[in-house]
Amino acid sequence: MKYSLLLLLLLTPNLFASDQVAFSPAPEWVTGVDIPGDEEIPVSKVKNGTHYLHFGRQVRVPPAGEPEYYYRYTTKIINQSGLDDQSQINVGFDPVYEQVIFHKLNVLRNGETINKLDSARISYLDQENELEQQLYNGIK
Repeated sequence: MKYSLLLLLLLTPNLFASDQVAFSPAPEWVTGVDIPGDEEIPVSKVKNGTHYLHFGRQVRVPPAGEPEYYYRYTTKIINQSGLDDQSQINVGFDPVYEQVIFHKLNVLRNGETINKLDSARISYLDQENELEQQLYNGIK
């Protein structure tokens, strides 16, 4: 059965931890990336009130064992629609053979970086058809 990980920001302290979700610093094999500035943002590049400044993936394939994937993205929230869209992070994974590890969850506000990883609330949900519209019907 496939699950979706729902990470709700700014709500309560971290209430749930398991073998499928962990928190740790980024692995040493991950290389740094310069995030582009957010000077003039063309209206055509804003989607749902959000402008994506960076989206990247790095892959490590060890000589033996399974590959590891590292994803990083940076967005600029433009309006209330963007805030609604970005206030939760959904990560789909199959807990039978996958694990999710969060390394950072930062908010940059008025030049100040705020760590939100410690205040995030995690909920596990069965994959629902209307999840992308933020509708949860509970039917399995």
